[in-house]
Amino acid sequence: MKNLISASKLSFLTINRYTHDEYNFFDAEHSPRPHFCMAILERGRAVFHDFESGEDIELLPGDVIFVVQGCCYCSHWWGDPKVSYVSIHFSFEHMGAFPKDGRFYLQKVRGELLPDDIGESYERMLHSYADGEQAFKTLESFYKILGSVVPHLGFRSAPRDLRIASAIEYIEQNYQRAITADELAAHSNMSVSRFFPRFRAETGMTPVEYVNSYRVNRAILLLISGGGLSIEEIAERTGFESSAYFRRVFKAQTGKTPREYRSSAIEI
Repeated sequence: MKNLISASKLSFLTINRYTHDEYNFFDAEHSPRPHFCMAILERGRAVFHDFESGEDIELLPGDVIFVVQGCCYCSHWWGDPKVSYVSIHFSFEHMGAFPKDGRFYLQKVRGELLPDDIGESYERMLHSYADGEQAFKTLESFYKILGSVVPHLGFRSAPRDLRIASAIEYIEQNYQRAITADELAAHSNMSVSRFFPRFRAETGMTPVEYVNSYRVNRAILLLISGGGLSIEEIAERTGFESSAYFRRVFKAQTGKTPREYRSSAIEI
């Protein structure tokens, strides 16, 4: 039960309806998504281009697009005359709810595979979220939609060194304080000299780069959550040693300052 509670703990959740005129283009090629998205297309047509796989994914009314955290893509939207879709943006505090031996990727679930009332579930979640006083109804709708979508998702196998997986989980649980490479190596029951190359082979990053990347991702969620926290408060909450260092790392990873990112669109 403890693992179930930990795996299902949300750190971010919002839902919005978006409408556009005849054509719209959304570019996230250089802006890895800080959260997951599940969006249902109500009107129009869309094509998503996944820069990791090079694949194009066409979306028709009733289809749900599942965008993974960290994904880079662009999307084209055509309406007749309008495009309309409802998008849920969410993130879990830890990734334990998702496959241990792989990872999800950008993909769609065709409308005919989903429950007939999937659109009504999105509508109910929109209404309860806007009400602000119906938190449990919002969560009920969210988990119902998630439970309908996830069984139809494919994932790419990714054999992992369990010691490095444990280190990553340790980072996710302790990112708000200082974490040293020695500490991570000891947690993984490895020497520092052995830990560094294994960690880089598994993640493509050094331990410091991974920690900073994870912290920036958590900072983005705080920036766009509407909580009104200052840049200094966000830097402190996400474990950066100073707001100046936070700004420098943030700009290097996202190409934007924290304030610029806060004012950017949250759309999928």
